[in-house]
Amino acid sequence: MTFPFKNQHRQEGNFLANAGGVKNIFFSWGTYQVEVFEEAVQTTFWPFLQIGDKGELKDSFCTCEVAEKEKSCAHLAAAFLQISGDKPLHVRFQDSFWNHLCFAAFTLFGAESDIWQKKSEEKFSCFSPQHEELISLHVKTEKGQHILNEYIFQRVPETEEISLLASIAANLPGT
Repeated sequence: MTFPFKNQHRQEGNFLANAGGVKNIFFSWGTYQVEVFEEAVQTTFWPFLQIGDKGELKDSFCTCEVAEKEKSCAHLAAAFLQISGDKPLHVRFQDSFWNHLCFAAFTLFGAESDIWQKKSEEKFSCFSPQHEELISLHVKTEKGQHILNEYIFQRVPETEEISLLASIAANLPGT
């Protein structure tokens, strides 16, 4: 996989990634939006990358001024470094156990938060129509509780206006 950004930005991106600056990676197939926090300026940047299944960069931009001028920056580099590996993240995810497990659960139970019943402060369960416990989640940390709330219980319904997929579809060639 060829590194598509300037060597200086690769070094800076490596520093950002190793310092924990890459916070969240949102992706759909090969389209990524990555939250990168730069401690030195106390600012969050949002690089956007489209990466092919073989790891080739198809398109990218970042919310920082450097990328606007140079088409390369430390934030894009940090994001690319986190996404790439022996295969890009979306390719690894597609074949992962967790993807298949979660898809099976989604197929069986749907995506609504009301399928979960709170059993205690730390435990949430999903039951069959026969009242058999099928799945349980045990939250062990405050961060885990925050993630569970953000992605399941207080999830903002996706609409066309906020959908990453809608913005991608609107910008495809021929649309």
